[in-house]
Amino acid sequence: MSTRARARALLFVPDTPAEDVSRYWSRLQDESYAAFVEMLVRRPRPSRVQTPVLVMGGDSDGLFSVREMDATARAYGGEAVIVPGAGHNLMLDARWREVAERMLTWLRERGVGPDVGGAGSA
Repeated sequence: MSTRARARALLFVPDTPAEDVSRYWSRLQDESYAAFVEMLVRRPRPSRVQTPVLVMGGDSDGLFSVREMDATARAYGGEAVIVPGAGHNLMLDARWREVAERMLTWLRERGVGPDVGGAGSA
């Protein structure tokens, strides 16, 4: 992400405050060379994965299309969860609470999620 504008276009939605984009952009760094090479050489093998996989993304993601997210989820035997109006960095998006709730719901549906704010909380 050589420029703030590029980071905004690929990682954030237009309504992300400029000061947030600037703060996060200043902390970005290059992917490690080893990780980059591994992504090119070692292809995923979804058939070897035995656990449920949650594929979640924003419909305004500048790096991956909804179509790509759906294809990835199908490859792992699931269905993508798409967050309307969210960008690539879901955890930094203004909609992060909705993202977290969707994750918790997905986990609870599989009997592994925490009981946050529910009947079992203190």
